[in-house]
Amino acid sequence: MNASPMSPLYRKIAWRIVPFLVILYMVAFLDRVNISFAALTAIHYAHRWMAAAVFVVLGLAAWHLKGGPLRRQAGWIAALMAWQFASGLSNVVLGWPLVAAVSHTAGAAALVAVLTWALCESRASAALARRAALGARELSA
Repeated sequence: MNASPMSPLYRKIAWRIVPFLVILYMVAFLDRVNISFAALTAIHYAHRWMAAAVFVVLGLAAWHLKGGPLRRQAGWIAALMAWQFASGLSNVVLGWPLVAAVSHTAGAAALVAVLTWALCESRASAALARRAALGARELSA
């Protein structure tokens, strides 16, 4: 195996890792910068408005999914939305304890996982429906 610094393997690894390392460096730099109280307040308000919008969109999605083949995912979405609301409210009321903040972040990660699961299941059921339609069309022809 060619192990020179400019081999295709090293070039490919560099193109995949170096941008990620640059982003990590920028985040680490921004983490050391002090944020004013006004900026922190603006971030909190933006988070709350976007959370309300996401809550409405996910609520409508769960409502529409509850009657179809994605019932389980709709239930998980509704439960995780309730968890997000409760943990977010406890963050505000209790003054951002670490456990509540980590719980809120874990709930968001779980929502992403369930939404990905729902997307995969919907694509799989759509593929099965297409196959069934093609099979029925071949039988009738």
